[in-house]
Amino acid sequence: MRIADDDLPFITASNLTFPEGNIGTTNAFITVNLSAVSQAPVELHYDVTPGNATPGVDFVAAPGIVHFAANQKSRTIPITVIGDTQFEPAETVHLDLHSASGATLRTPRAQLTISNDDAPPAVTIRIGTTDNGPAIYFDTLPGVIYELQHRTNLTQGSWSNTNLVQTNIGNTVTTRMPPGFLRVLAR
Repeated sequence: MRIADDDLPFITASNLTFPEGNIGTTNAFITVNLSAVSQAPVELHYDVTPGNATPGVDFVAAPGIVHFAANQKSRTIPITVIGDTQFEPAETVHLDLHSASGATLRTPRAQLTISNDDAPPAVTIRIGTTDNGPAIYFDTLPGVIYELQHRTNLTQGSWSNTNLVQTNIGNTVTTRMPPGFLRVLAR
């Protein structure tokens, strides 16, 4: 007696991190794999949807269908990324997979992380005073991580991280600082 193996292959998709670029559009390709080759064609529907990225600004939202020919094990799905020169945190886009035929869907969602590749803005520091003594002020941007460093000599010595009391007022950070020199790094 012969027993037929009628188990369908599994469909999986891989997450991807991709630089946004500065102008125009570029395609990021997410790889979709079958766990085993299939003797019959496989069809898979997908939607490109927002995570925290904005459709039409950061990427192009689009549905589609990917076809695996018989004996084909891997395919790529393009996601169109829209470049800009604005410093911003990484943004996410989802590739939602559904309606598979000829295979079983194991990974219903893959994520594209669009990484920022733009330089951080210059930080303008203003010196002032508060009820507690001298303070510095600088404007902030949403999603940007600021690292404060100080040293006692402008030209010599290493920069040390400054753990100071910070107060966020709107988009401005106010902080007390020790004597010496201060720099603010935006990341």
